[in-house]
Amino acid sequence: MKNIKRRLFLEKLQIVVGVAATLSLVYWGIQSWFIPADPLQPIALLPAGNFGGLVLLGVVFWILTALLSLVTTFSRPEGAIAAALIAIGGLSLRSNAMRALVWNSNGSMSGIFVIMIVELLIMGVMLLVGVGIMIGVRRLVKMAAPRLIWRDQMANLTGQQVEMLEKVNSRFNSSWFSKDPVMGYLLKLIANKSSDKSEAKPDRRTKLQQREQLQRAAGCLVTGIAVGLLLMSLLLRSTTRGQVVFALFAAFMLSQIIAQHLYSTRSLLIACVTPIIAAIAVYALGAYSAVTGGANFWAVLAPQFQSLPIDWFAVGIGGSVLGLWTSDRMREIRVLETLYPDLHLSNDDAILHT
Repeated sequence: MKNIKRRLFLEKLQIVVGVAATLSLVYWGIQSWFIPADPLQPIALLPAGNFGGLVLLGVVFWILTALLSLVTTFSRPEGAIAAALIAIGGLSLRSNAMRALVWNSNGSMSGIFVIMIVELLIMGVMLLVGVGIMIGVRRLVKMAAPRLIWRDQMANLTGQQVEMLEKVNSRFNSSWFSKDPVMGYLLKLIANKSSDKSEAKPDRRTKLQQREQLQRAAGCLVTGIAVGLLLMSLLLRSTTRGQVVFALFAAFMLSQIIAQHLYSTRSLLIACVTPIIAAIAVYALGAYSAVTGGANFWAVLAPQFQSLPIDWFAVGIGGSVLGLWTSDRMREIRVLETLYPDLHLSNDDAILHT
């Protein structure tokens, strides 16, 4: 029991210290590499024609991901990705508002939104590479020092423990704890297509379980996008940088917690994709509004349209992944307290008490 408490405490400590250290590094040091020559301009790399800066951002993100993956081994994998993304949020805090970019648009505001969609998609590719780096680093650590790697307790529940949980909660489903069933299904689909067609096909029970997991994944994705956009519209009331950062972070962290509560997937892929789809929808609407809004559209540009790609990448996706990390911990604590009533984990993790 003491080992469980110690593990949960070390996990939270590693993430908090990792975020504080790397966010400070970006905010006070690395930010000077990305500040535009015009001090009034925001950090919008592709709209400014700074493709080299976008590549540099990717390199910085990958280095931070590798470093954080190495020092957060007691945390579940999404913790390292969340910490690296939030660290990049130091650039969001340093950036100016989007309005100066709009002023220099020369009447092609819809084009700016399209370019920002492209920038965000490139950042999505950078994130995918970062996830690969995180997986590689953790595999190396596991080979060298397996005791230092976080172990998924929920994926190894015994039949007796599952039976006990089902008695306490009739809605309990052990498939809740399948780690990233969406990615697992996609990888199996690719493997099946590339393998010999004469191999045995999945039985009916396996197909039904896969279908259930994918249905939950779809529900989680749609709920995360809808709730995230709703919360963002409620929280984002001005274009000040602090307001933009807080609104995006809080909206998509809470939306992921809510979505995981309603449709548990434990999917890092879903957590990352949710803000990206939401951002593309916002930018597409902004591009359409710019075409139909006339020359004065810039003067009435709503705060929701003035979030930069760096904001969506760092604090939008970062908040969503942190929401997944928090949701996983909340669910694990509930299960462990059910299995071991004397643990009282919620007293040690009061912020996660549900």
